[in-house]
Amino acid sequence: MGGAPRREWTVKSMIAEEMEMVGVDKKAAKKKVYEKLVSMAIAGDINAIKEINSRLDGMPTQPTDLTIKKIEVIIEDYADQDNSTEEATGSDKSK
Repeated sequence: MGGAPRREWTVKSMIAEEMEMVGVDKKAAKKKVYEKLVSMAIAGDINAIKEINSRLDGMPTQPTDLTIKKIEVIIEDYADQDNSTEEATGSDKSK
């Protein structure tokens, strides 16, 4: 069973359900949360600063290095096969 979790089990849906149960206006609640986040960042809370930066600027890109060895082996095998065919038939494609 892969894939995304069922909607009723996501954090977003659980928070929304809880807010409905206590009768909180979603827009007002979001405003209060972000006001608190900004005040924490201004007070020097590094986690709040990081959260704001990641929301405004996005997460920094992480360089990746991808090496595919299997293709290199296939290419080498193909080249070896091609050379052995030339040697067996006595033909030379470079001419």
